[in-house]
Amino acid sequence: MNNKAQVQSIIYFVFVIVGLLVFGLLMLNLINVPLSKFSSAIGNVTGEAGRNVAGINTQVNNLWDYVIMSLFMLNVIILLISSFLVDTHPLFVFLYIIAVFLLIIFTPNIMVAVDKIWASSAYSGQVALLPMTEFLKDNFISVLLGIIILSGVIMYAKFKFGNTGGIGGSY
Repeated sequence: MNNKAQVQSIIYFVFVIVGLLVFGLLMLNLINVPLSKFSSAIGNVTGEAGRNVAGINTQVNNLWDYVIMSLFMLNVIILLISSFLVDTHPLFVFLYIIAVFLLIIFTPNIMVAVDKIWASSAYSGQVALLPMTEFLKDNFISVLLGIIILSGVIMYAKFKFGNTGGIGGSY
């Protein structure tokens, strides 16, 4: 594959993060609803068993927040590595700028849909359990802009200093 730019990777980045935001809520809903019912049912038999199940439920909830943030950070690292390793051509830098412009235009619409999912009453209990993920969702445009600027600086520096012998080869 002779990819000379990373237009696709920045678009994949946004879709992966939006997918993580929605996936996290769905998984917590699938875990919390049965475990809370089980915890209360077994708590009627023995209080200690109910507390133990509730403790496990709390640990799982905290784990999902860290998993989502870890996958986000891994995605950022992969994006930055790909912007460093891929050789750039002036045409692809121009295409990158156009793709980022379109991404910035359409991302607020995507985030409105995510906000509607997060605001629904079905997931109100799960939203409170993901404070780091909610911070990412609330500040997604700023975070995205920072990542775009950082990857753009990396690409510009590579373009400015010439061919770096990366994956794309020479021109």
